Amino acid sequence: MPGMYVWIRRLILLVLLGTGISAAGYVRSDGFSRKWREFVIEQFKHRGVYLTLDRLTLDPFEGVVARGITVFQDADRKSVVAEVDRLHLDLDYGKMLRNELFLEGVDLREANLSFAVDPDEADSEVIKLEDISARLYMIGDRIEVRKAEAKLFGLALHLRGSVLKPKFTGQREDPAAAEERKRRRMALLKAGGA
Repeated sequence: MPGMYVWIRRLILLVLLGTGISAAGYVRSDGFSRKWREFVIEQFKHRGVYLTLDRLTLDPFEGVVARGITVFQDADRKSVVAEVDRLHLDLDYGKMLRNELFLEGVDLREANLSFAVDPDEADSEVIKLEDISARLYMIGDRIEVRKAEAKLFGLALHLRGSVLKPKFTGQREDPAAAEERKRRRMALLKAGGA
């Protein structure tokens, strides 16, 4: 009789192990990635951030990780603002179960970010930040940056602050006003680099 209990325990252990391997395989599959990728993109969209993800994975040590992220200026997705290779998502699972907005923030860990100085120009100079480690909290219409560290052209940067996202009115900006805003922005960037 004791030998039968040993076999039952081994069978239960084998079934649990098989279930765990199957679950891990599903989580690493494109089916999981595609479904959750669309869900996470929608969460960012509710926050006013428009992006695409190449891949979304669930890592047992790092949590939910997005890879190959492209951030766009607006919902039209014509003007690329930034590209990030890897992003760790901070999700509130309690809010997720209540069908509320559950994306709390993101972690950048040794990630790389590149963005054009002038996103409207195709041949604009590209700035590359390397080895970024930062904690970003999404609070309303702003992004709170805490403990941001990166390398820019070999210089070590340490940043902290807030980034405000301008309200999108849905109306097209007057071309003359857009050109003037662009000219002022470029003049500020050139003055800062001088």
